[in-house]
Amino acid sequence: MSPLYRSAAPYLALVILAALLMLTSCCDDKVCDCEDIPEATPTGWFRQESNTTASLQDIVAIDAQTAIIVGDTGTILRTANGGETWTPVVSGTPSNLYGIEMLDAACGWIVGADGTFLKTTDAGLTWSAHNVDDSYHLRKISIVDAGIGWVGGGPRGAGEEGPHVLLKTTDGGDTWAYQDPGGILNEVAFADADTGCYVIGSTLYRTTDGGDNWTEEVSNAPSWFATLFYTDVNTAWAAGSQGYVARSDDAGKTWVVQVSATSRNIRGLFVLDATHAWYVARIGVIATTRDNGVIWTFQYSGTTEVFTSVSFADADAGWVVGESGGIYKTVTGGEG
Repeated sequence: MSPLYRSAAPYLALVILAALLMLTSCCDDKVCDCEDIPEATPTGWFRQESNTTASLQDIVAIDAQTAIIVGDTGTILRTANGGETWTPVVSGTPSNLYGIEMLDAACGWIVGADGTFLKTTDAGLTWSAHNVDDSYHLRKISIVDAGIGWVGGGPRGAGEEGPHVLLKTTDGGDTWAYQDPGGILNEVAFADADTGCYVIGSTLYRTTDGGDNWTEEVSNAPSWFATLFYTDVNTAWAAGSQGYVARSDDAGKTWVVQVSATSRNIRGLFVLDATHAWYVARIGVIATTRDNGVIWTFQYSGTTEVFTSVSFADADAGWVVGESGGIYKTVTGGEG
């Protein structure tokens, strides 16, 4: 051993000892004065506590912190802290709630069984009931603006027998104009006051004059649609049975079927923009596209729960809900 090393060794030992003391001295009796080490950002999808076993039917993300869920037996859940807690909101009804749509951050509508139609003007903190024919279960909803909106539904009671109905309001739900869709209505969606579609099974009907006239269009769907989604007046998306996903670039007149990577029935679809979209399918299936639907890839959900709806606030923050009360969150766009 060299003389230089022997002379420096005691000092090196003191330096190491001092460093160890500095690391441990900031904590005394489990109370630490050191700067908190930030938690790692969770990746992929993770479950949040809903405190309910009710079947959750639909979700809308208002922003990265705020979202609202509706479900069976009048269930409304709301979060304002990114889903760390979900607070029950009084719905005023025991009826099943099937659909929710927000016009903006404050105003929104809910539809449900027994003609249930609810409105909020305070971001979902409170909901007021408006009268609609209670002989119908209202399952689908599409809001155009504060006055104009559409809802669709079917008869009360078991099964799907009986007349289905398509309803339009121009005064925010105070009065409704009835139309007969001609069969079991699966979905309705509008891009603006004039342009929209509704679906019976795999048959799609399109209007360009606010519902005064409807034209049957070829969708190439194998069996039935579960969801329609407009991103603008020209671009529409559809999804449904046997993994069917299609996109239209002419407001629903023609449809291009995509390779969805699944043959399972798709229950929910959310399209954020031309780059980002997600769908959920039976059972526990979440898939995404980053190229306008050219390629769809699966994301790991960690569950076999039957998913019903998906909604995103931005490219990173989104939620999925399911039939067993499950709420699943991502802050990484589902990647991880």
